[in-house]
Amino acid sequence: MKKRMIYQVDETREQILHEAEKLFLEKGFFETRMKDIAERAGLSRNTVYRYFRDKSDLAMTIVEISLSRFEETLRTRFEALLEDRSKTGLEKLRIFLYEHWINEKSTLEEKLMAEFDAYYSGSRLTDEMKEKFVLFDRPEYVQNLISLIDKGKEDGSIRKDIDSHLAFVTILNGIRALNQRIILRGDVLVETTEGETEKMPALHLDLLIEGLRNRSNRR
Repeated sequence: MKKRMIYQVDETREQILHEAEKLFLEKGFFETRMKDIAERAGLSRNTVYRYFRDKSDLAMTIVEISLSRFEETLRTRFEALLEDRSKTGLEKLRIFLYEHWINEKSTLEEKLMAEFDAYYSGSRLTDEMKEKFVLFDRPEYVQNLISLIDKGKEDGSIRKDIDSHLAFVTILNGIRALNQRIILRGDVLVETTEGETEKMPALHLDLLIEGLRNRSNRR
């Protein structure tokens, strides 16, 4: 009997997460209510609140699970790039950023993080939320990309007059900001013309990469 109760608890939690993920994709974080999630899962709101403190707690849990699943893919991609001796550090950096941030279809965690950034600022950003956001940035992933900039400096493809960490965080936040604006606004970016929105992320990345290029080196 005890084992059956444990199974039910795990099953209920997974059911809530599954239905919440579908609703967040369909309606977005702001438009989804805990009541909607409970109804979709066939549970009472009190049951949902027994597992998750609030909607933010639920959404953050989904993002954590999604990112942990993607961690192995990131590691495999990075290791493959390191083994490729035919490319410079600058070329490897562009390839990795393009595959992860440009070529990937818009994922749930990106949509949620875009909405979180729009909502959680100032006094709304608690210490607990700050800790969560730091976790999502994945220190190992950050350090790996910074190491690509260092390698680019060594092989002469990247300028040596810029700080590697500062260059990386500037590029990453620039890419994130544009992607999130596109996610939140879509085709309602009034300053763009038809068809430009979908081309902007790749062009933006190219412009950022060009800013790193060592002009004194032909490579």
